Amino acid sequence: MITNQLHATVVSLDEVGALPDENYGDIHCDLTKCSNEDFKTVFWHLLTQESIDNFSSCTLITTSFHGSSSSKTTIAKMKQILCDTNDLCNNFENSNKWVIICPVSACFN
Repeated sequence: MITNQLHATVVSLDEVGALPDENYGDIHCDLTKCSNEDFKTVFWHLLTQESIDNFSSCTLITTSFHGSSSSKTTIAKMKQILCDTNDLCNNFENSNKWVIICPVSACFN
């Protein structure tokens, strides 16, 4: 699955110190390009929360249930989102919720 390839790439980039901090939000944004509306919605919410957390880290406001995302390293955030993505995809496939309604030229599935 693509998450395994992304995980290997993320780890390799981190090992050589070339993993940009903004990649976490980029992955959320890319995962919203999907034909499954429920899957897409989950990542829109996570992307929105990441934006709120980034704003909060610049102020004294704490909005996230888990605290500011800036408390985790980029590699930890990337590994978590890829693991969660894989789990969500597997759950959708096992529950027959992964139905492609229309063809999409570039998406997660």
